[in-house]
Amino acid sequence: MKTPAPVYLLFFFCYFIGFAAKAQKEASYWYFGNKAGLYFTSSNQTLLRDNGKMKALEGCATISDSLGNLLFYTAGDTVFNKSHVKMSNGWLLTGHQSASQSSVIVQEPYSTSRYYLFTVDALGGGNGLRYSIVDADAVGNVVAKNIPLQSPVSEKITAVDHRYTRDAWVIVHGSGSQNDNFYAYRVTKPQQPGASAIRPPVISRVGISHAGSFPNNKTIGCMKASPDGRKLALAMQDSSLIEIYDFNDSSGVVSNPVRLRKLPGAYGIEFSRDGSKLYVSTQGETQEILQFNLQAGKGHPDSIRLSMQGILITRSLFAASLQLGIDGKIYVANTDADAKDRQYLGVINAPDSLGSKSKPLLNSLKLNANTHTPVRFSEQGLPNFNQSYLWLPAFKFKYRCIGDLTQFSSIINRQIKGIRWDFGDPDSGPDNTSSQDNPTHKFTKPNTYNVTLTVTLLNNRTRSLTIPVTIAPLPNVFLGMDQWICPTGEIKLKGPEEMARYQWSNGSSAQEIKVTKPGIYWLEVENENGCKNRDSVNILPKPGPVIFQQKLLETCAFVPLKLRTSYRSSTYKWGDGSTDSTLWANREGWYKVTVPYDGCKFTDSVQVVFKECPELLVLPNIITPNNDGQNDKLMLRGIISEGWQLQIFNRWGTPIFEDKNYRNTWPEKAPAAGIYYYLLRKPEAGISRKGWIEVVH
Repeated sequence: MKTPAPVYLLFFFCYFIGFAAKAQKEASYWYFGNKAGLYFTSSNQTLLRDNGKMKALEGCATISDSLGNLLFYTAGDTVFNKSHVKMSNGWLLTGHQSASQSSVIVQEPYSTSRYYLFTVDALGGGNGLRYSIVDADAVGNVVAKNIPLQSPVSEKITAVDHRYTRDAWVIVHGSGSQNDNFYAYRVTKPQQPGASAIRPPVISRVGISHAGSFPNNKTIGCMKASPDGRKLALAMQDSSLIEIYDFNDSSGVVSNPVRLRKLPGAYGIEFSRDGSKLYVSTQGETQEILQFNLQAGKGHPDSIRLSMQGILITRSLFAASLQLGIDGKIYVANTDADAKDRQYLGVINAPDSLGSKSKPLLNSLKLNANTHTPVRFSEQGLPNFNQSYLWLPAFKFKYRCIGDLTQFSSIINRQIKGIRWDFGDPDSGPDNTSSQDNPTHKFTKPNTYNVTLTVTLLNNRTRSLTIPVTIAPLPNVFLGMDQWICPTGEIKLKGPEEMARYQWSNGSSAQEIKVTKPGIYWLEVENENGCKNRDSVNILPKPGPVIFQQKLLETCAFVPLKLRTSYRSSTYKWGDGSTDSTLWANREGWYKVTVPYDGCKFTDSVQVVFKECPELLVLPNIITPNNDGQNDKLMLRGIISEGWQLQIFNRWGTPIFEDKNYRNTWPEKAPAAGIYYYLLRKPEAGISRKGWIEVVH
């Protein structure tokens, strides 16, 4: 049916982060293609199954029970039971294995073993839509087969649960003269034994023309209901378009078409589990998987068209089927000409995400172990399911560190009857469960908890999702005990090793800092799990001695002060560099000294200021040494301190008197009358004065 096209190669690499989910298990087993088989475990593993007997060029279907045990599978023409042998009366069915979707299986409401197998013909063939009834007890038995419903129909079929009851809808599209009709058949509980469980179809005349007589290429392409039952989408390969509709899962009415054209060879189609994204396989110059964001522009058709992104180029010769799994991933069938590469499926690992964040991987799931003979591969088809088996509630959470109040947010996007959370934390007692939409929970200790969200739908079916939530311990950070710091000292503060982030109170982001001043310093660290913890330390000033009792000293100008410390130290260092125990202060200002004490060096200062002093250093300019007791001596007045040196010179500069500690004693004998000169000094204070004095007889 399909024409090979040139294949261009492009590799995509990404990392896949998985989570464990508990879904409906009716879609646990997949049998498809050339004897290929998969099994999806409850722990989210995908295991190979090499016991399949079916060969299907395209459409096929598989069904398991609610516990995930295989019941039967088919390509639409032959039914194989759980033992992989042809089921009793299970051959010569009218489904065509080369139809895009040859069949779908729906369970009879309230029955544990009775199933309806719906089949369609290829290319609008005369067999049309028919159903067979399968009793899946023991080895299984087809109790009735090939019961006609509608003909002709396109080679596409899908199913989804009824909104309010345990019934299901089976939906097909007309072909030929009935080319624009959707037929939605409601599968319900028979009113009485032997009565039909299938009601007359709800017909919606909103489809685009699938006109043509057999063989009608316009019928080629797949159709899917969204897992939440609110949308319907189909591909028309021959018309290079897809259509998106609203589907009312209560009334069965299809409405509001959105048509996206110029999609060459559109064939496979699938919704993401949350229904927000639509994926299409195309067959143009390359075989490409396209993504459409159904929420773009609040679902406006133009915005949906503009949201198209190519996310994966495959190596397939033909556009191939897409199928959502119970693990939330979308799998891509493979028709690669190379037999070695053909034994792989592509995988879209996070289809609820946009663009490359959906994590598409080419040929990432191998369908064969090394010992498999013959080689198993998918052909163009993957198993078809009641899409409601694939819907799950979703939730997100934040704050995953011990001590946090972890916040959970449910993502449901449909009406429900009830909700229940089990946090997997029995030590928390009654707080271990909640019926709130968006609860919080404080976990009791660091651990990995299996958190389960269970919702009850309007049809009383329940759906559960279990995700392991790891609550991480806080990072260990300890800056030590409070410490003393010397006035000119330095202390290193260091955080723990191998943290993702460091944040100090001084703004530093280094692991280690140096502090030189007293204060409270804190460090916040964040580990690889995003958990934060903080510690602080108080750096205290080291107590020192009292160096100067008084901080302000006064003196008269030109009357130096001898500064002494109150604390007697072994060594001193004054501000001018001197190291004596005392220092003469001969001018106003601050005088500082540094002394050692208890392993530190402490510095203190004293201020010297000048005050007004009467008769400050008064010297006469005439003496009369006649022993009459009046002005007989050179008297220094206003000076009460000692240590003044005096030299007397005659008019020729010859020294005639010198005293290094003058006591107002010159002259002892009267010198000749005349003018004499003096030099008065106080070397310790750096003070000197000079002038003249007259001797008169």
